[in-house]
Order: sequence, then structure tokens, then C-alpha cells
Amino acid sequence: MKPSPLPISTRFFSLLAEAEGLCDGAQEEILQQLEAAEAREETLKTKAEVNQWRLEANLWRTNFTELEEKVFNLSQMAASKSPSKRPRLDSSNTKEISRRFVQAVVTVKSEDESEDPDGPPSSTTVADEESADELTLDNSPMSERSRGRDKLPARK
Repeated sequence: MKPSPLPISTRFFSLLAEAEGLCDGAQEEILQQLEAAEAREETLKTKAEVNQWRLEANLWRTNFTELEEKVFNLSQMAASKSPSKRPRLDSSNTKEISRRFVQAVVTVKSEDESEDPDGPPSSTTVADEESADELTLDNSPMSERSRGRDKLPARK
């Protein structure tokens, strides 16, 4: 005996239900794959950002290393300068250096006194600058005494 064929409308609705089930299953699978793809995309974006940060960090590290090397090379160049190439101090240089030093000390001293509200305000005057000119190494009494000692005969 042959099973009786289902009426066309019943077959149609059963096929339609089966197709809808297949479509629903396919739709769920597609949604899962889409979610997985979005997650991979986020991961890839994150990985791309991390890679970008790594590249920037390497660039900064490279720049810092180059800067360190330049500083090291400059310090080596400065250290390799021989003393013979440095300018020698003659009496005119010594006088100028001494004058500038005394003038700087007088200026600092006057600034310190001007910061003190109880003390009288002072400033560098022409007299201070003249005294700075007088206190050079060659004109100081100490250097004259030391020069005089060199000329004294040795004691017996």
C-alpha cells in the first residue's frame, strides 16, 4: 500500500515551514559568523593600534638612542681636545677674567641685599666697578709679594 499523497496545500505548507526553519538556521549561523567577524575586526583594530603604538615607541626609542649617541660623541670630542689647543691665559686675559669675576660677585651681592627687605637697597656703582678693576691678579698686593719672593736670594 502506498501512502496516500498529501494534498498540495499541506505539502506546500510543510515545505514552507521547512524552508523557514532552514532560513532561520541559516540566519542564526550568519549572525554568529557576523558577530565573530566583528570580534575579529575589533581584535584586528586593537592589534593595529598596538602595532602603531609599538612603531611609535620604537621611533621614540630610536630618536632617543640617536640623541644619546650625539651627546656621547660631543662629550668625547670635548674630552679629546688637548690642553694645548685651549686658549692660554696671558696677563690681559687674567685681568679681564678677574674684573668680570669681581663684578659678578658685586652684582650678586647687591641682588642679595636688594632681596633683603630690612637691609638698605644697594646697586652696583662706578666705585664698585673701579674697585673691580683694581683687584686684578697682576695688580693685587698678593701677586706682587709672590713675585718679590721669587726674586729674593735663597736663605743660607
